Amino acid sequence: MDNFDQLLKSFTVTSGSETEETSETPETKDNSRLEQEISEVFQNRRFLTQTLSALLLIATIRGSVHLMARLGLPAIATGTMGFIVVALAFGHALTKIGISEGRPSLDSDFLIELLKASGIAGAVWLATDEHREISYQTSTGAKAFVEEVKQFEIEPNSHPVGSVPLSVFGLGLLAIALLTIVFRRNRHGIF
Repeated sequence: MDNFDQLLKSFTVTSGSETEETSETPETKDNSRLEQEISEVFQNRRFLTQTLSALLLIATIRGSVHLMARLGLPAIATGTMGFIVVALAFGHALTKIGISEGRPSLDSDFLIELLKASGIAGAVWLATDEHREISYQTSTGAKAFVEEVKQFEIEPNSHPVGSVPLSVFGLGLLAIALLTIVFRRNRHGIF
């Protein structure tokens, strides 16, 4: 059977039932080699273009997140916009999963898009680093402030009237009684 397939490959059908043997001429070899080189150059340029577009996309996303944080919208920049961009990038990477023979296949396009999505996630993480540091410092400062206020807070009297020992209360009443007697005598002695 292999001989028959090889025999069919070596002959081509021309008009009618005549067959003639085809051999590769130098021109056909040159054409096939040229097509292969063009395909390789195109693949290399495509990879270079995708790499440059990924770097530009990452720089743009990082700059936009950083700009929004500087404009006073850090919650939108880090939480909302950052999450949406990263989710879209990973979603786009998932669309590049091919199907071969009824099964999912991960080819170079998927891997390139996955690398782009990872780069975008890293760029968002790095762009929000300053916001995370400010948030951490703010919470640490707020806790330190509360602790400092608690230390210098005027505390209520630790011995309210109801908790004063009866001996101190009795001595106070005795002193008031003695002062009243002394002042009464002085008042009566003047008249």
